[in-house]
Amino acid sequence: MLLMILGTMLISPLAIMWGMLFFNIFVYFVNSYPNKKNINYSYKDQLKDVAPNFALALIMATLVYLVGRININIYLDVLIQVLVGIVFYVTVSWLTKNESMTYIINYVKERRDK
Repeated sequence: MLLMILGTMLISPLAIMWGMLFFNIFVYFVNSYPNKKNINYSYKDQLKDVAPNFALALIMATLVYLVGRININIYLDVLIQVLVGIVFYVTVSWLTKNESMTYIINYVKERRDK
């Protein structure tokens, strides 16, 4: 990843974004291969498992981006974007009983009770 960033950072932020996209697609297949080979967990099944979290993150990113289009003080803008992103993600995860969020909440509760 470092080489990809170094190779694209002098071109443009958009080049970095495209580099990150292709790098992450490559890494997905590299990291998913052992699951496919050793436990017969296909690429398609792995993608289906992460699809809800990916969709939620994509919607949240769009919302945060739209909030960032408001012309206000940059520090206030970033604060509002972070808060909107957190509130949206946690609320929708809770309402949809997102498996990952449920796991995190249960883990935190366990750690707190110890």
